[in-house]
Amino acid sequence: MITDFIFLSLGFFLGFLVFVNVKPRLSQLSNKSPDYKTGIIKRTYTTGDGVNISSQIEIQEIQVSNDKSKIKVLNIVNDQSKFNDKKTKDNIKSTLENSWILSSEIEYIVNPDNKSEERSKKIDKILK
Repeated sequence: MITDFIFLSLGFFLGFLVFVNVKPRLSQLSNKSPDYKTGIIKRTYTTGDGVNISSQIEIQEIQVSNDKSKIKVLNIVNDQSKFNDKKTKDNIKSTLENSWILSSEIEYIVNPDNKSEERSKKIDKILK
């Protein structure tokens, strides 16, 4: 009888601890905004052998200032297939990840659905 009570109270206590630890993590996941802008930047790098590599880098803005954007690298494609290996991509990613670049360098990817919304907003702004 006493052991049942101890196990029951221990179960409630452990359940409470798990709930307290999991709840903040779940709320953090749900508060993330999916409205980050994505875009492409083009860079040219020179290898140690003197070979120039042109890279197209798909990025996502994390933060934005007046003229700069902090970026996260999503994907990298190099113009020469021998440089599309993991090591080269990781080297490029490590130089750009969480860095600030000029926003003017980013060619933003625009969703076709958003174009109509942007157009209607501009028309509304003009008519007001």
